[in-house]
Amino acid sequence: MAISLKTTSGKILASVALVGTAAAVAGMGTYGAFTSSTTASQAVTAGTITIALGAPGVNNTLNVPVAGLLPGDKVEK
Repeated sequence: MAISLKTTSGKILASVALVGTAAAVAGMGTYGAFTSSTTASQAVTAGTITIALGAPGVNNTLNVPVAGLLPGDKVEK
């Protein structure tokens, strides 16, 4: 028994199959994206800010120790 695309019922059946296949492919991609996982371990250390406002050859550094910072935190001293 073959599906004839000349009849209305055949066109409807083919459309439903096409939409169902597209939904299944999209669903698999979404499931794959939401179930992926990764691990990250990056150490962040303190740095030194160099402000060159003095005469050339003079080392003008500002060392401000700050502990417990998280990404997006701000500290003013």
